[in-house]
Amino acid sequence: MMNMRNYFDKNLIQQVFNSNEFKGWLLSRRWFGDKSSLSNLAFSVTLSYFKIVSERIFLTIIVITTQEYTKSYFLPMISYEKIQEILEPKEKTSSNIVKLTENTYSKMVALNVYDTQQEKIISLNLVE
Repeated sequence: MMNMRNYFDKNLIQQVFNSNEFKGWLLSRRWFGDKSSLSNLAFSVTLSYFKIVSERIFLTIIVITTQEYTKSYFLPMISYEKIQEILEPKEKTSSNIVKLTENTYSKMVALNVYDTQQEKIISLNLVE
């Protein structure tokens, strides 16, 4: 696994979080704010806090904003290629894998890495 600290920054994560795909995922979550006033996706997502705490774990706080509404959410994020990488051997049951897959926002990010002249494909995952 590559060193995430070399490839990620706040701007990259901000772009992922401001996509309509991510906004749609937020609206589908039971814990997400006022769904009726945000259902048209006309809200902005601002990354107010971003910290890489380990090789694969990122801590983020996002702020959802419209003209009449502002609310913050804490969203930890993990990077992995296969879900089995983050599970202990006894946790690698099909029910756990299905549960994590159903409750995860996953985004594939392609990065051009100029020092190695290659493209890196990285999977970012927000696990509810």
